[in-house]
Amino acid sequence: MEEIPEEKAACLEKVGEFIRVTDALREADIEFIPLKGPILSYRLYGDPSVRYFHDLDILIAPTETGHAKTVLENNGYVSTERVWPEDENRQRRLLNYHHDIIFIHQVKQIKVELHWRLRHRQGLDDKKADLLIKQNLSETEYYGRSFKVLDSEMELLYLVMHGGSHQWGRLSWLHDVIEFMKFHEINEAKFRRLADDFHAGRFIALCNAVMTEYFPGAVTLPGHTSLPAYMVRLTGERITADEYPGPFSVKKSIQNLRFSLIAYPGVTYKFKVIGNIIFNR
Repeated sequence: MEEIPEEKAACLEKVGEFIRVTDALREADIEFIPLKGPILSYRLYGDPSVRYFHDLDILIAPTETGHAKTVLENNGYVSTERVWPEDENRQRRLLNYHHDIIFIHQVKQIKVELHWRLRHRQGLDDKKADLLIKQNLSETEYYGRSFKVLDSEMELLYLVMHGGSHQWGRLSWLHDVIEFMKFHEINEAKFRRLADDFHAGRFIALCNAVMTEYFPGAVTLPGHTSLPAYMVRLTGERITADEYPGPFSVKKSIQNLRFSLIAYPGVTYKFKVIGNIIFNR
């Protein structure tokens, strides 16, 4: 497919903004991990602009959220959808029941998703998940800078959980998984351990089911967890829909809730999902 110059220019502008924002975080002594975006493209293809991405996703420690917010605001960004409250109790509630705040540059209209954890609905206790991430990092060099990134096994698992949680609404996410396995050596035993730690067996099974359907012949992921039929059915509907995510509807919200409730095993996780809904304001 011939590359559209306007799209390439827009992508390169985001890459430049990624460097500017992460330089500002470094200057403020805020440790961060870039998620997806230009660094994933660089790790896959040696070029940060090959893989299309919408936003700049950056993971920080929960305790740095207020500090990072100030850095972004000083660089022309404002928060959207939800804001960082001044009250400490409300801050704690936000950190407990969400996983990010979205900022947008007032002139460039580039979005930054500031994450303090990978997902707000995850099967593993948040503190344990944070510790596992810290224990599974590596570094990559780009543009004369060293970036701390998820190591190969953790990155692969994150791509699987992210795509699965969005019901693989964009098959390009699945292509990321396939390409990542092509170009990175994966320690299968370590990947299995991480998948078990994050209780991500159903997402792995879902990824394999979708790969088998849409990318026959692709190497599948290790794992043998049984998969609820509803997860497969709803994922198929999302993939074949005219657009993703499409317009809001009550029906879609109910479908997504049902999907979330069965994505991970365990009663504690289901209470977490319900709590997220109650405090999602």
